[in-house]
Amino acid sequence: MNFKKKKDLNILVTGSTGLFGINFYHYSNQNNVYYLIHKKKLKLKNSVYINLNSNDKLYNFLKKKKINTVLHAASSTNIDKIEKDKKTSFANIFTISKKLAEVCSILNIKLVYISTDQLFDGSQKKYSEKSKTNPLNYYGYLKKKTEECVIKLSKKNLIIRTNFFGFGTNYRKSFSDFILDNLKNSKYIRLVSDAYFSPVYVKTCIKLILKLIHLNANGIYNISCDQKISKFDFGIKVSKKLKLNKKFIIKSLLEDLNMVKRPKNMSLSNLKIKNKLNIKHININKEISKLKYDYFNLNYLKTKKLK
Repeated sequence: MNFKKKKDLNILVTGSTGLFGINFYHYSNQNNVYYLIHKKKLKLKNSVYINLNSNDKLYNFLKKKKINTVLHAASSTNIDKIEKDKKTSFANIFTISKKLAEVCSILNIKLVYISTDQLFDGSQKKYSEKSKTNPLNYYGYLKKKTEECVIKLSKKNLIIRTNFFGFGTNYRKSFSDFILDNLKNSKYIRLVSDAYFSPVYVKTCIKLILKLIHLNANGIYNISCDQKISKFDFGIKVSKKLKLNKKFIIKSLLEDLNMVKRPKNMSLSNLKIKNKLNIKHININKEISKLKYDYFNLNYLKTKKLK
């Protein structure tokens, strides 16, 4: 992916060893980017290890390196685990984000916060940036609370609400990885037909975020595909595109799975970002075709080899 570079853009990416961060590392093609990691043995160019609980160390690093944009992608995402350990989750998701946002505010640094589509109760057909939030689980509550904090501390900050798929690492697999790995090994999986979302390929998400940063956009933006699609239909499309056997996908209902409560509809309206960036369509079939291209051209091995 060839992104337009901006010489004076100095970025710190948090969560660099996660699904979003590691794909940003491989595909953003940006200079002057530092990658904050929590796995010290993982070798990334320009990697740094800073305890986000240490305001002084964080402040000194950001000031010394003249960082003007922090892309905050670090977050726990295991909804069921978060629900079981609310105290730890509050510290890892909200408290750390609040401290980071406060330091960025003091230094007049733009904070780009990667949020979620788990902010709503699922009662509407699609959710715009102005839709009222009403999360059904603790993960959604923490992301909502963090969004409010980030926006309150600086009007220049940017919130990205999204749901992306792509190739993750061996230790951090994505939803599409879950589908591919099981189907390749002829293992049955259950995918729900009554839970809808509007995902994009992770590279598309990265590209659009960078464009928003270059335009100095602020406030809340949804990054999603045009269509709402069930988890089951998404799995079927992926299996067909990547020539895997769909017979191993079992259609299920959300209530049949023993999980923490989730909304049945997380579909996001993408009209705002399409108008902002003059985009006509973000089609789910084309997004899955990008996954297919990287799969058959073995581009995904860049992330898969990391442990």
